[in-house]
Amino acid sequence: MCVCTCYSLSLDLSLSVSTAEIVIAPDSSEVDAGNTAIFTCVGLSDPPPNIAWTFNGDVLSNDSTISVYTQLVNQGGTVFVLSMLELCGATEESSGLYACVATDGEGRSTSADFSLFVMQPGKDMCVHECVCV
Repeated sequence: MCVCTCYSLSLDLSLSVSTAEIVIAPDSSEVDAGNTAIFTCVGLSDPPPNIAWTFNGDVLSNDSTISVYTQLVNQGGTVFVLSMLELCGATEESSGLYACVATDGEGRSTSADFSLFVMQPGKDMCVHECVCV
């Protein structure tokens, strides 16, 4: 906590740093090859966390098939970080382990892991057991 005094005015500045947390985590998903997969992650800390996305441990960045959108959202005085990962034209190589990583102002991180499975037409079929009564 810092106290700044200027002339006869006293201003109390409090810096509160809380550990980053992920309040909405992405779910694992399946997508047909060639389609787009979109994942959402919401992080919270004070100050707001930095959100990064990883694939098999490597940090993702925007390119021709990957788009990351991040936005601050103020809801009732609480500032959340909303981040979306968009994977365009998913291929078999897009299948794997992803993570949304929230890092606070002190460098402490927390992550939410999820998987993407890209189904190949005619190759991957979902078989559901049916019970006739």
